[in-house]
Amino acid sequence: MKLYERLEYMNASPADLAGNFAEYVRHDPAANRAEIGRELSEILERRAQLAADLERIAEEMGEKRKAWQDFADIPGTPQPSKGAQLANIEAEKAAQAEAENTRVEVEAVISALDLLFCEICRALDFEGLSITSGEISALKRYTIPQRLAVELDTIKRGKIATIPQAERLNDEDAAALYESLTRAGLISGPLEAFIYHLGQVSTPKSKHPNTGLSWLGTAAQFAFFAWRFSIYAMQPGPFGYAIRRKALYLAFGIDQRKARNVIDPYISDFRGGSRDSCKGSEQIKSIFETLNK
Repeated sequence: MKLYERLEYMNASPADLAGNFAEYVRHDPAANRAEIGRELSEILERRAQLAADLERIAEEMGEKRKAWQDFADIPGTPQPSKGAQLANIEAEKAAQAEAENTRVEVEAVISALDLLFCEICRALDFEGLSITSGEISALKRYTIPQRLAVELDTIKRGKIATIPQAERLNDEDAAALYESLTRAGLISGPLEAFIYHLGQVSTPKSKHPNTGLSWLGTAAQFAFFAWRFSIYAMQPGPFGYAIRRKALYLAFGIDQRKARNVIDPYISDFRGGSRDSCKGSEQIKSIFETLNK
């Protein structure tokens, strides 16, 4: 059964479906990487069908007129009794209400599909899985919202991990966060490097600083920092917060083995809600709360 079918007909959790699928593709010898593109395209195909249904519903309700209304203005046409008119009006109201209920139900399914699509991209990214630029282009031939396109780009093979421009800190917040983390003994490195990776002035054409950043706290504290940074930097949306862990690992010089074996499990716990604190997390939480003032 396709992932979107399990979502629609079995009321499965989008996060669980995505996580299990990503783990299967990465760890099961029988898995084929081509399944990634197939599952994502099937979700988009189903989404396109539902979007067409919405257009049809809107057109039908906008153009629909009862025969008794069409002939009412013709001279000499017998007018229906008041009772018949009331019955026609009530029937039309019932049809409008039914169409509205259908519209709401279809929109809910589309929202669930969007959530599943984003969760799959994030789960694949978490497992270190990617797809080619050609596969990305094929998926973007569908009409999809920008938020889905952004999530899709995170799993493009060969993409350099960076914090999206919209999620970067402004100059004031970047300087304040850097000073607080440095003073707390959690990071080392120049402000220039911090701004390059997390601040607004950093662009793909900016010069990479000679000296990088280092995380001096524990692995759990780094995961908590990454989680809090994502919550602070991103606009709340229907799909939750995406932790840009790869970009943050790159920013703080964390190697892939330590990231996957030590830090990733903590990030998974924070993002999944099974953990909301760790030793020393109150200090990090306080630093981010200070930024809001």
